[in-house]
Amino acid sequence: MSKLEAQVKPILLPLIHAKRTTLSTDDQLLIARWFIKTVNTYDLAATRRRECFFTADERHSLMSTLSLPEDSGVFIAQYRGTIGKIIALESHMAPTKETLSKDYHHLLDTHGYAGTFVIGHVALQVFAFRRGKHLIGKRLGFALPETWDRAAPQIVPSSGPLKWPPDFFLDDTALKNLATRWANMGLVI
Repeated sequence: MSKLEAQVKPILLPLIHAKRTTLSTDDQLLIARWFIKTVNTYDLAATRRRECFFTADERHSLMSTLSLPEDSGVFIAQYRGTIGKIIALESHMAPTKETLSKDYHHLLDTHGYAGTFVIGHVALQVFAFRRGKHLIGKRLGFALPETWDRAAPQIVPSSGPLKWPPDFFLDDTALKNLATRWANMGLVI
């Protein structure tokens, strides 16, 4: 993991300081691996307040083969707010009988996690999804408003080189909206 820290530092520093650059697909994957490692560490430290979202198998897989969790995506955005230089925001999504119509109660064992971290001028977000038994083996997609693509493009999976910074940036309000955006997302089966 210390090798990962050393590899990502020269890629992250220009982003943290809001300098223009282009991120290759390899750069994006390296950032995503580093970020997932960071989120896993944060997740473990939070066990005094709640259960871990990421499993021991996922942490071991990341450590041994640098594999990212299934059903997860990593997003990047430029932050120009005033809240602080280092910020961590989490949201856990778990449906209840009250939030799902009766026709979808079979999905009550499905849940998600969003971790949004800011370091300097870069905001990173992971969204990971735990499939319930009724969704195993099904092809899934997530429906988010397209406006997020211009402010917080997805870097894993990558769609090619990415010019930094993105077209739009996040202020304090937009950062809070980014952190909670998954509560309003739609699941496409």
